Amino acid sequence: MIKKFLIFALVAIGLGLAVPRYTEAQADYLIGQNRPPVCNPNGLIPYLYYNVSNGHWTCTASPSPLQGAVLGDKGIAGALSDRFLTKEVTGVADNTFTDVFTVTVPNAAHAAVIPIVLMTRLGAGGAIGADECVGTAYGQLVIARTAGLATVATATTLSNTGSSCVAGATTIATAYQVSSVAGANSATQTFTIQGRVTKGAGSSTNHKIDAQADLLNANAAGITIQ
Repeated sequence: MIKKFLIFALVAIGLGLAVPRYTEAQADYLIGQNRPPVCNPNGLIPYLYYNVSNGHWTCTASPSPLQGAVLGDKGIAGALSDRFLTKEVTGVADNTFTDVFTVTVPNAAHAAVIPIVLMTRLGAGGAIGADECVGTAYGQLVIARTAGLATVATATTLSNTGSSCVAGATTIATAYQVSSVAGANSATQTFTIQGRVTKGAGSSTNHKIDAQADLLNANAAGITIQ
């Protein structure tokens, strides 16, 4: 009996153990705590998905079109998909809008909302040094498109803006916008989400932007972000 168990264990390890690390209840709890669980990235069921048929999060190897991905290489094109992405951009020039995320919209009826949390940091060269002043802001993008027409992406007014700066530091201002849309109306279109860091005074440069985006897709074969 022990021998059979050991053989099963070795085979399971060799296959990547195609068993979820979390039950649905555990996955639901972690998502509620804003802590997306890692299913089994090196095994046979690497994806965490929201199962719209029963309203639970679950690990899976081959999601159905009606499930929405949380973890993967980019926003998965599924109905009601929810893609959470964190990214850092370095070497940002002062007072210059810089690309952070790229959004791709197929030529079809699509709708999405992308809440964004921005953290901006001053680079070295100021009165104190790198990270002497840190800013934050919250925004949302609303995206609409129908087949044969141009994508419309609206960046809402930033809210929850604020900053923390050490003694003797200058100030920091945070802004964001969307770029112009690239691509013909008869084809897939793209645009970028851009951030801007502006110092109040001094000579700091090479700022940084850390951003979190949460793409909420409405339709299957939908909008992606990377």
